[in-house]
This record gives sequence, C-alpha cells and structure tokens, in this order.
Amino acid sequence: MSASLLQVVAQLLASGHYSDVAPQLDAIELQTVDQADLDHWPYAVQLLGHLYNSNLEDARFVYKRASSTHKQDPQLKAAFATLQHLWNKDYQGFWPLLTTTQWSEVTLPLVHAIAAKQRQDAVRLVSHAYSSIQPDRLASLTGINPQEALQLAQSEGWQMNGDIITVKRKEQPDTHKESQDHLQHLTEFVVQLEV
Repeated sequence: MSASLLQVVAQLLASGHYSDVAPQLDAIELQTVDQADLDHWPYAVQLLGHLYNSNLEDARFVYKRASSTHKQDPQLKAAFATLQHLWNKDYQGFWPLLTTTQWSEVTLPLVHAIAAKQRQDAVRLVSHAYSSIQPDRLASLTGINPQEALQLAQSEGWQMNGDIITVKRKEQPDTHKESQDHLQHLTEFVVQLEV
C-alpha cells in the first residue's frame, strides 16, 4: 500500500467516520490509473467499509475486482467470509467469525464498528419482529452471551417473565400525522398565494 493511500485509510479510520471509508476508497480506486497502485490496495478495508454501510452488493463487487493474489490475503478472506454470512443472514456464523478472527490493527476499529452497528440493527429488528424471545435466541442474534442478552433486554426496557423476555416496542412518533399537518399548512399557504 502506498504511503499516501495508507495515510488516507488511517485518517478515515481515525476520524471514526466509518460510513465514509468505502465511498472514499471507491472514488480513489476509480481515479487510480497506475496498476502498481492497485497491487497494494486495501481491499479488506474497502469491503468492510461496504459492510458497515450495509451495501452487501458493493462489497461483493469489491471482492470480485480483487486479483487472485489479493484473494489470498487472510484479512480479505475473513472479510469475504463475513460478507457471505451476512448475505445469507447467517448471524450464528457471522458473530463467531467476526469475534474470533485475528484482524489487523488497520481493520480492527472498522470491525468493532460493524459489530456495534449489527448488534444495534439486530436489537431494532427484534423489537419489531418479536413479542417475546428466549435469552439464548437474543444472544445468538446479537453476538453476546445469554447473561449479556438479559442485561441488554433490561437496558431496552424489556421484561423478563420466567425464561422468556417480553419485548416492548418503543413508541415511534406519528410521522403520518405530522406529514398531514405539514401538507395542510402548505395547502393553506398556496391558497393564500392564489388569492
């Protein structure tokens, strides 16, 4: 990896703006004319950046663009295996792979961010899809142990009934009502202009 590209990757990851990693690397890759620059391309970081943004299709194409030499890189292999688990919605395979892989210092912050985001998404989905769930099932969906799942459930305001967690949906603001009020206000404004 060239020194300037390494600096760009390091700055992106250090800033904590993980959603910018993949688009920035995509843009730089498109502008790269010299094939030698692609010989040291951070495909694993780029693929993980797309995973962070939930762009699984783009992540697949990053892997397909990588040369067969790059595909031998253990970091890219692990990133691609992670993508495959997400693609197949195999969360029980995703979490162990994500937590047991020896990630490099470069990719580790991004992997931690992916784990946090996936856990947050899983909790949101559970709150919409389940009325009750067993701690073991919540643990497998969120990549934590059952004891941590119980703590997570308590932090979400969910209730424990025996060995079942009762999921309470968080009240969502009524955006439909707000939209209708806004539309009514705009209609009145346009009528005033026409008069």
